[in-house]
Amino acid sequence: MLSPVTKSILVFFAASLAAQAAATCDRACLKGFIDGYLDALAKHDPSGLAVAPNVKFTENSGTLKLGQGLWKTAGATTYRLYLLDPASGGAALQSVIKENGSLTSFFLRLKIADKKITEVETIVTRENESNVFAPEKLTAPDPLWAQVVPAAERATREQLIAAANSYFDAIETQGGNYKPAPFAADCNRFENGGQTTNVPGPNGRPPMGCAAQFDAKIFTWSPEVNDRRYPVVDPEHGVVLGIVMFGEPGGQPIPGSDKTRAREATLLAEAFNVTGGQIHRINAVMINRPYHSPSGWNAVLSGSRHAIGFYCSRFGCCWRSWKFFTNASIAVRSSSSSLPSPFLSNILNTCVNLPTASGDSISYGKSCSV
Repeated sequence: MLSPVTKSILVFFAASLAAQAAATCDRACLKGFIDGYLDALAKHDPSGLAVAPNVKFTENSGTLKLGQGLWKTAGATTYRLYLLDPASGGAALQSVIKENGSLTSFFLRLKIADKKITEVETIVTRENESNVFAPEKLTAPDPLWAQVVPAAERATREQLIAAANSYFDAIETQGGNYKPAPFAADCNRFENGGQTTNVPGPNGRPPMGCAAQFDAKIFTWSPEVNDRRYPVVDPEHGVVLGIVMFGEPGGQPIPGSDKTRAREATLLAEAFNVTGGQIHRINAVMINRPYHSPSGWNAVLSGSRHAIGFYCSRFGCCWRSWKFFTNASIAVRSSSSSLPSPFLSNILNTCVNLPTASGDSISYGKSCSV
């Protein structure tokens, strides 16, 4: 007889598998949902959207009802970069929207299941709400994002996530035990439309590429990269979307200034173009938030960076204490070569390789995205 805890595990994973099976929306379908959302947004009327009864909607990590927030003031878009993941039913957009005569940096993520919207996550960044803000520079997406990677050269979903995660690890470890990210020589980063690599930096900093910036440890002011999630992964185009919350404790001197950094957080939706195992392009929509703000999407252990796990020998799974890298992901390590049923075998086959933590050192374990 199964214990209540074991039953909970099975229900938890069954829901995950059912959600994956329901992802029957192809690229055109996902793009249609994005475009339909933007059309409705410009009309200030969400009533025509195909949404699930329990749809969740956030704007800048706060939970709202559809029709609130930007729905009251949005105009037409002037730029659209689509990020589509038919395998998971995930669709996202980095965009610029007209609002009250000004340009607003906008990020949208939808989760589609059974041809209905079940999740809506948005970031709305206006002038003076981010340290970098230049939406007027975004007119058309870089063609690099639309290039199809030859089938024989495509990275797996696991490899794309690992590349993006290494970027955040590299930021988080600049204060010690630095772990460099795999940057390509042509790598460039853009934040809210503003180019932040290979151009002169603030306070007289010379132009530096992605790798040079990280090797120079210029991001020590952000020692925390919390609530990591990767809701859109597209091997066909070598694209992965990471959504994270930077934790910035503040107080660090600003070079070339008598000021110190503020104590705050930054909510980011960062898209990565990864081919040949290297990061070529990074595009981010970001907004400043109060320090240690929740992301609004921590479905497991909301507001916590750590999960306390447990061991289940019956099914050969080891759930261990681990750093909370992705939204609603549970670290799983197979400790048995034989599984008690095809059902559990299918569960473990849904796992993806993601970094997990063992003590203070990063290792690679198995993680099931839910």
